[in-house]
Amino acid sequence: MPDRASRYYGLVETLTGYFHAADGNKYQTVPHIAEGQIGYEKRRIEGFLWFEANSGRLTGAVLNQAEESRLLRLCELLGIDPKSIKT
Repeated sequence: MPDRASRYYGLVETLTGYFHAADGNKYQTVPHIAEGQIGYEKRRIEGFLWFEANSGRLTGAVLNQAEESRLLRLCELLGIDPKSIKT
């Protein structure tokens, strides 16, 4: 049975440690997870992709932007223009 409570923005909050409000403000919520529990591991991963179970469509991505070469390689694989990425 699919998890109906999980959303892409929960992934973003877990990875960044911040709740990103609709008005553009960011509120720190879980830095102990984002920088503590998963800090080292998340930096070793090029990207986290969110697919909707019902449609199978890619609806969100969090890309590791620490090293430009890794980011460019991932963008090439996904067919994403690196200039379109928000930082």
